[in-house]
Amino acid sequence: MGSTTRRTAVCAALVGITAGMVVGAGGAAQAAPTDCVIDRGLVDATAVCHAGTGNSVLYVDCVGFYVPPTRYLPVFGNYRSGKSNHAPVGTTMHASCGLGIALGAEVRPAQ
Repeated sequence: MGSTTRRTAVCAALVGITAGMVVGAGGAAQAAPTDCVIDRGLVDATAVCHAGTGNSVLYVDCVGFYVPPTRYLPVFGNYRSGKSNHAPVGTTMHASCGLGIALGAEVRPAQ
């Protein structure tokens, strides 16, 4: 096998791998719900996504009293609330802070 033939084979292999990565990345991006509207209240948040495919989850960032996993008594500070249930596009999600105040909310694709 000559030097030119080897270079051609390596270039063809690299082009094939790169094309596979681009196609694979495009499929993952299309699976995420989009056009999500979040309504944050004082202690909770609701959200609904109007486009895309797949499921999404709503998370709420809070400040207040909570019980961390390594302690038995409540402490005061920032924490991320429990997440909402997995919801398909068009379904309303709800997440609450419990004994805290909602600082922000975020919708992510379900894992």
